Amino acid sequence: PLVAGGELRHDLEVRRAVEELVAQRGEFDYARDLIASARSTYEDLGQRTSAAVYCDVVLSEVELLADDVIAAERILRALCAELERTHAYSHLASRAGDLAETLYRQSRTDEAEEWTRIAERHAAPDDLDAQILWLPVRAKTAARGGELQHAELLAREAVVVAESTDALNRRAKVQCDLHEVML
Repeated sequence: PLVAGGELRHDLEVRRAVEELVAQRGEFDYARDLIASARSTYEDLGQRTSAAVYCDVVLSEVELLADDVIAAERILRALCAELERTHAYSHLASRAGDLAETLYRQSRTDEAEEWTRIAERHAAPDDLDAQILWLPVRAKTAARGGELQHAELLAREAVVVAESTDALNRRAKVQCDLHEVML
């Protein structure tokens, strides 16, 4: 049911957290259903951009957890195009970092590197979310390119940035990325 603005927003935020937890448990179809329900609510309210920003990012994370990087890439490319079209550059900075990660996972390091540049270009200096996303990918692409010292510096910078947040999953991921760079 639709409720007053603030309560509805809170309801959608709670759904988003539940969607992520359900996906982490491996219940991918259920997570996709929850995301579709949230998207429908946003669209019923005429909030197309919010539907994209808040639902597509979670859906791309679900697809990555389901080990479907192709689906995650497709979702993130469409989302980045929408964010660019609407000039939502602060959101684009983070999603470009996510897209860079999906490309890196497909061994498309040049393209991943380019998306880290897009993320960096659109991120505000204090946008920790974007930095936590693009820095480790840039570190990993540098490591694959043989720039090991530079890669380690970038990966350690990502760890420092992540440690200043309460984003536990991202903090863990950048630690894994540092480990990958150091191998």
